Amino acid sequence: MAFAEGRGLSHRGEVLDAARRASLDVAALPDALDDPALKDALRKANDDAIAARVYGIPTFEAAGRLWFGDDQLVAARHAHESQPS
Repeated sequence: MAFAEGRGLSHRGEVLDAARRASLDVAALPDALDDPALKDALRKANDDAIAARVYGIPTFEAAGRLWFGDDQLVAARHAHESQPS
């Protein structure tokens, strides 16, 4: 949603809307968003991404390297399929 529609997910209302659209349990989400363990996990995931030199979204790994942006999907697929099994 954020990437495809240019909408940010930094505000609670946007997160709840995204969850609703994804058919998630929206009633349980506000408590989860306030859970310190979730915030710690998000912080760790961000730190890990920075350490891995991730600098854009979407980011994915294929053929032993990181690819950034949906415009790289075809190239990443080609690189992956070209690798020996």
